[in-house]
Amino acid sequence: MRQILILLSYLLLTSTLFGQSTEKPCYISVNASDELNQTLLSNISISIISQYFKEIKPLPPEGLSGSDNCIYDVSVSKEGGKTFVTLLGKDMNSFGDSNFVGIDGFQQSLLKSLYRSLSDKRKLICEGYGGYLEECGGGSSLRDRGVEGKKCFLTLESNNKKYIKLYTNISVSIVSQYVTKVEKDDPLIKRPLGKSDSCLYEIVIEQTEDTLFTTVTGEGLNSYGDSKFKGIEGFQQSLLKSLFRSLKDKRGMICDDYRELLEECKNVVVQDVPKQLEPKVVETPKVISKLVKKPAVKETKIDKKKGLFVGVGRSGTILTSPDGNWWTQRTSGTDHRLLGVTYGNGTFVTVGHSGTILTSTDGTIWTETTSGTDDQLLGVTYGNGLFVVVGYRTILTSPDGNSWTKRNAGRRRYLKGVTYGNGLFVTVGKSGNILTSSDGNSWTSRTNGTKNIIYGVTYGNGLFVTVGWLGTILTSSDGTTWTERTPEPIRRRHLRGVTYGNGLFVTVGHDGTIDTSLDGNSWKRNGGPDHNSLTVTSYHLYGVTYGNGTFVTVGHSGTILTSTDGTIWTETTSGTSYHLESITYSGRSRI
Repeated sequence: MRQILILLSYLLLTSTLFGQSTEKPCYISVNASDELNQTLLSNISISIISQYFKEIKPLPPEGLSGSDNCIYDVSVSKEGGKTFVTLLGKDMNSFGDSNFVGIDGFQQSLLKSLYRSLSDKRKLICEGYGGYLEECGGGSSLRDRGVEGKKCFLTLESNNKKYIKLYTNISVSIVSQYVTKVEKDDPLIKRPLGKSDSCLYEIVIEQTEDTLFTTVTGEGLNSYGDSKFKGIEGFQQSLLKSLFRSLKDKRGMICDDYRELLEECKNVVVQDVPKQLEPKVVETPKVISKLVKKPAVKETKIDKKKGLFVGVGRSGTILTSPDGNWWTQRTSGTDHRLLGVTYGNGTFVTVGHSGTILTSTDGTIWTETTSGTDDQLLGVTYGNGLFVVVGYRTILTSPDGNSWTKRNAGRRRYLKGVTYGNGLFVTVGKSGNILTSSDGNSWTSRTNGTKNIIYGVTYGNGLFVTVGWLGTILTSSDGTTWTERTPEPIRRRHLRGVTYGNGLFVTVGHDGTIDTSLDGNSWKRNGGPDHNSLTVTSYHLYGVTYGNGTFVTVGHSGTILTSTDGTIWTETTSGTSYHLESITYSGRSRI
């Protein structure tokens, strides 16, 4: 009888445990001082804790009912110039500290808290965020440069007064990205370099007859760069060369973002590893209330009537979604970086490094096909019964995505993007290259008046639109004659992708930049550091598409944003930390 009671008790206990296998969702609650953006802290916490511990969500606006809720409390405090973070909740009771302040200090403290508590995840944490933690051998770059906890400013002098305002804006952006956050200095205020609570970076530009020189001096930096280019492109190249020489620990990142401008990057191999939340993250204003974090990734079923979004990126990453909100990771079978994707004739085609071409009829099962080249493949489109792929010195065509023929791309052309419209293929690339073809076989170079890199091209409403470096925007009704529509200099953020849908052109780019236009001629800024009231992300955005009544853009560190009108954007969870480079939609034509 006793054995029966023990058995029944065991069965009741195990049935209760099994009944709890479907756990209630867990939420995050962040408590910090008003000087820190609560929404940003919450989003960072959700991303990192979900990655290494368990899935959590933001607290719903209407709050939670009942008392038996799963909530993880993150408390942030600052004492004696240090940041402290405590993390309390089910199966978690830990703290972390940092000598950094602001967002950098919060991220390091939170990661240190998880590192201390999750001994079985330490290797993964170090692989993803080793640069933040001394325990992993990192976490000292800011301190090594002597700018930890300081407010830093930047001054600029140039013998070319024409572009000095633009040079200053570019310098602030690049130095903040790779060194530490800086602000434009007020020339009326003297800031001695020896002052303990501030630092100063000085940039001097001198244009000689045939060379542009840029010197950078300041705490932890003392270097120069040179360029044979003139004007804005020469300045960017010389500034980046200066930082490349000085910042050995950031060379991979610099080459990852600006490889086309630096010959020094030829021998620098950038590994396809997830890029963590970098110090580049900025604290956006509290009017960011338009940002809504979607629930976590779940398996999706393909509705062929409505179509499918497919995004691709680093390390062979492929994601699919029926609506742009719920994303599913797919197995690609490759570790190569995927840079372009399109849909046509019932087939998805994605292309990337080392001549990689993959095809799929449903977005789920992918097959690698032989391209016949080892060159980088950067863009792909479909039109007039033909797939066209472009890349470094390469143009390929195929009627089915499986058998490919190499076409003459001309000498040393570096082609970035391609589209089809109005009976014409148009491809764009480095040094302002624009080529057109009616059949995909024979190509003609077109004059357009810019030497900037052109990354993206689309067709809509009877107009071709290209976008690129320094906010370059060109339009053409026939692909032959091109007109520059670049916004004024203060808005010249690098643009990477462009699409057309629902009567609207949308272009995206660096630092969360989003611009829209009804006609391709006049453009309105709807996101990015020059329009903070609508900024959703400070990460670079690389690709954008339209489908099923929704614009979807993808970018740095797995960023995905959606919008129904191109103005108000919502961030959704991608489930990956890898950069996403391109996106397409398989439904009805975007035009």
